[in-house]
Amino acid sequence: MNESIKNNQELLPKEHYSKIETPSGQINILEISFENAPDDVPVVFSPGYGETPNTLKKSMRELANLKHRTMTFNHPQKEPLKKHGQEISNFPETTYKYEIDKALNLLTVLEAKGISQTDIIAHSEGAIYSIIAASIEPSKFRNIILYGGSGLVEMKDFLSRIWSIMQDSLRQVI
Repeated sequence: MNESIKNNQELLPKEHYSKIETPSGQINILEISFENAPDDVPVVFSPGYGETPNTLKKSMRELANLKHRTMTFNHPQKEPLKKHGQEISNFPETTYKYEIDKALNLLTVLEAKGISQTDIIAHSEGAIYSIIAASIEPSKFRNIILYGGSGLVEMKDFLSRIWSIMQDSLRQVI
């Protein structure tokens, strides 16, 4: 192989696909990283509803080019909490069981990959189950970035907050 081509390939991040079995089904994992990333805490992309490892690949590559280990995964499409056996009684009844299942999947991926601590970029629905996962095992999460998090604020509360801000602004003008 041409030496310059070989050197250029060493400058590119490596893509690695793997699979793990969980109580809720098979999870496909995509990792993109350099062999010797300076920060040993990986960045995990928590995908939103309908996102797959392939839809997040471009963003992961951008971060990997900055010498970060990046990872994402998909969620199995099985009945939630079918076999997890995880104690969930401390969650409010209103917590959507699929989100708890996805939080447990995230924790299972971290455990399977030997990750003791991670940074999370959570998009849309990923924000919900990432927060749940952090509430179960807070020591595993160094930072969480919520990007376009869905369902985190009830519409009534959101509109009430906006109305309150508008009233405060009007009082200051008058």
